[in-house]
Amino acid sequence: TIAQISEVKTNFRIVVTEYMSWVDPRLQYSLPSQTNYSYISLNPFMDSIWRPVTDFADRINRDPNESKLSRNMLLYPNGTITYVLRRSVAFICKFDFKNLPFDTHNCQIKLYVVNEDSKSVVVQLSEAYDTSLA
Repeated sequence: TIAQISEVKTNFRIVVTEYMSWVDPRLQYSLPSQTNYSYISLNPFMDSIWRPVTDFADRINRDPNESKLSRNMLLYPNGTITYVLRRSVAFICKFDFKNLPFDTHNCQIKLYVVNEDSKSVVVQLSEAYDTSLA
């Protein structure tokens, strides 16, 4: 979602929701047969469990903690962890208004994983996600 555009400062702010999931077989568990839950919330332990730390290459503010709006982490019986991070991020973009009001702008947004190398974490863009987790 675009939250703000500044033509004067040539930047824009968006609200991004990142949906991440991975499998840790060490965390597999069995649910009691009479339970109504299909997952366990890991929110109280979120900072103690490994998760991919992501950032954006061209963001204006480099503090990755400043812009977090909400976080949610769930564990499923097969060891799948789902982590949802919603945050506000600002980027610089060169605006060209010479064709106003028919102008268009292309601004790159590059996401990368800070705490792992590219051989151990694969980032894939997907439009299939469960919005109830946000």
